[in-house]
Amino acid sequence: MSKDWEEIARLALRHWRYMETLDNRDKQLLMAFHTFRPAFAYRKHMIIRLKRDVVRQLLETIGEPGGVWLCYDPIPFDEQGRPYAYYQPDYTKDAENFKLWALPKNQEVVYEFAERRYDEQAFSAIFPARTKVEIIHRINELDPFCYPECLDAFEKLLPELGWEVIILRPTGDFGLFVVDDNQGELMERVKRRFDDEGIEYFELLQRGDRFYWEGPTIWD
Repeated sequence: MSKDWEEIARLALRHWRYMETLDNRDKQLLMAFHTFRPAFAYRKHMIIRLKRDVVRQLLETIGEPGGVWLCYDPIPFDEQGRPYAYYQPDYTKDAENFKLWALPKNQEVVYEFAERRYDEQAFSAIFPARTKVEIIHRINELDPFCYPECLDAFEKLLPELGWEVIILRPTGDFGLFVVDDNQGELMERVKRRFDDEGIEYFELLQRGDRFYWEGPTIWD
């Protein structure tokens, strides 16, 4: 990447008056990834609008339930279908309980989360509810308010997770669905489903030594 683009990114992320000089697509890319050359762009990916029905169809096509990180409340429902307000969850077992996201009632909350972010300034993601407990422990050590560090960590975790939906800043209106390199067939299956349903998606495209946001932005 040229020093010119690196300097533009550095200035724009530090000073809003520089960010405002960028066009909407450059602004969206920088605020979502904090760089013009995100590591995720080299992965098999698509960017989607985070709507309840889109996330529902995405998870149906993947064929497995997803869990939400970071949702500030405990897992919404336990195995008996009781809301956490009544079952007094054991907070020391957050990692062990992550699998409860797979319950049908909790999946409804995952769909709703796509349109009702708990804090747009914090990092959040949807990934397999089946994720191993030791990996959840590692994820729980991250600080969700260190957004760039979480982006980097989840990119590195992709081989172990298999797939992720990253809720992108600045508003959470867009999400990045990304799969590990050996999951190309899964990505193609999702694209076919979205094409059949008329669901809009796009990719980050590379020109020269940087990437560009090729779809709509929140300011359009």
